[in-house]
Amino acid sequence: SKKNIGFLIAHADMPLVSKTILNTLCSALKSKNKEIFVPVYKKKLGNPLAFKYSMIKSLKKIKGDKGAKKIIKTNKLKIKLIKVNSKSILIDFDKEKDFI
Repeated sequence: SKKNIGFLIAHADMPLVSKTILNTLCSALKSKNKEIFVPVYKKKLGNPLAFKYSMIKSLKKIKGDKGAKKIIKTNKLKIKLIKVNSKSILIDFDKEKDFI
């Protein structure tokens, strides 16, 4: 059986993220020298985030809602930015008007 090399953290309130973007992040996990993969649209960092399993202990220590951002700030050398052609990685649906 194939060994899992990592995982995505996807936000349930970001339904516009395409299968293409998810597959691109999954493919990026095969990169040998990085451990965190962040999609970027027009120089803005977005979601979902992809992590190699080597990062799981750091992620398990997170408390509250802002944890992954802290991990990104403290692990800059482990990050690979993945350019995407969709602002969907920046759009979340929080209010009723977001759905209209």
